[in-house]
Amino acid sequence: MDAIYVRQSVDKVDSISIESQIADCEKLVAQGTKYQVYQDKGYSGKNTDRPAFRQMMEDIEAGLIERVVVWKLDRLSRSLLDFSDFVNRLKNHNVKFISVKESSLQISGNPADELMLNILSAFAQFERETIQMRVVENYYARGKQGFYLGGRAPYGFQKVRTQLHGKKTFMLLPIAEEVEVMQKIYDLYGNGGCSLGQVQKWLHENGLKTKKGNYFQKHAIARILGNPVYVKADADVYTFLQSKGVHINNPVEDYIGVNGVYLYGKTKGVAKDKYNTDNDEYATLGMHEGVVPADLWLRVQDRLAHNHNFGAKGTGTKSWLTGLVRCGYCGTSIFFKDGGREGSKVYTICMGRIEKYCYARKKALTADVLEDIVEGHLLNHLKTLKVKTAKRKSTYAPQIQKLKIEATAKDNEITTYLKRVPEASSTVMAYINQEVERLNKEKLEILERVNELIVKESTPEFGGYSIDDVVTEWSSFDMEQRKSVAKVFIQQVTVTDDDIKVVFY
Repeated sequence: MDAIYVRQSVDKVDSISIESQIADCEKLVAQGTKYQVYQDKGYSGKNTDRPAFRQMMEDIEAGLIERVVVWKLDRLSRSLLDFSDFVNRLKNHNVKFISVKESSLQISGNPADELMLNILSAFAQFERETIQMRVVENYYARGKQGFYLGGRAPYGFQKVRTQLHGKKTFMLLPIAEEVEVMQKIYDLYGNGGCSLGQVQKWLHENGLKTKKGNYFQKHAIARILGNPVYVKADADVYTFLQSKGVHINNPVEDYIGVNGVYLYGKTKGVAKDKYNTDNDEYATLGMHEGVVPADLWLRVQDRLAHNHNFGAKGTGTKSWLTGLVRCGYCGTSIFFKDGGREGSKVYTICMGRIEKYCYARKKALTADVLEDIVEGHLLNHLKTLKVKTAKRKSTYAPQIQKLKIEATAKDNEITTYLKRVPEASSTVMAYINQEVERLNKEKLEILERVNELIVKESTPEFGGYSIDDVVTEWSSFDMEQRKSVAKVFIQQVTVTDDDIKVVFY
């Protein structure tokens, strides 16, 4: 059987359609030969992580395919490494290959043909990376000039078309009723001393929802509170952003307490780590006016910096699903609560009900019933995976980074002391030696902790079990082992009265 593989990233006027690719490939299939079409629509060629491509490779390994037909080499992949792997796998299974646009090239055992295939693939990768680099450069160049860089308008604003430096862009205009709500959020949190949960409760009690019509979640509220797009940016805001390692495009004299600020680049999100400290974020004054006084905005940032409670952490002891389950009606985390007596049943309850605004779910659901259903989905999912070793998500990276920064700070202190050596008296030298010895000891202790975390980082999340072991030994796992497996594979479980959905990574 022949395999026709086609791919299209996006529908564009100047791009060849999936249908046209199939029609051209069918011309190379001999009359009477069976063939199957494998198509990936809406997938990039930067790698081979595509459902139809994976299925085709599985069929090749199963011996079902004798030849692969593509419209052009870059339909397979624009990565030279991925393409070389593809060629090797075809050779190992004696599968032939032909391209409509490069029909003179084939997998034949001739080194010259294979060299040419790799050269063409290398050029495809070079083209992709060049285009990507230009897009990134243009993105940062437009940001530096104050252009709106895309995406939805933040809560409180709408986008309107305008021009800047003779080029089309958008600017933000306030939506009066949303600005009023947003200013109330800042007032409650910054002036009223309310917690994120209390602000959330006020919003729900007043029937207020996001632009998408959803209930406000704590992380969404935190993003509003941390976004400099709302602030009337003055010199104090400039200093604050600068202290966080943000690259600021406008001079401080432009920060006159009027305009809001666009923050762009490799942002981590306010609800996670607030601002980066790795020099990947940039700030540019927007064309719109801010709506929150600078002193209030800065006061809010100080509170946010000490508030890390944005949802369930998955540390509960009632169920191995703690931290993974959400209400399908209000979107808040679902908690597991028992009757307080030994042996009493554990029930599921969403934060929306605890906060007295979500009563949509009518049916009681116990933890054991939910666990049985999710367990079935999880084990079936694991059986479909071809990967035999499970990798853990990075959990120690932030701690390692923090410790490395501390070690660098110790080094800087040592250097400061050593600079004083040439002019130091014998008394001062004794003091310097004592301090340098102390700092060096502290630095070594920090580095030792870094090494310990690196070792933990490389240890499998659930004791080195392979996926096959997890499937066969699941029934003997304790809660912590099950929790570890669930965190690796399950992204979210959503519960309603009619359905329980499990989304995997």
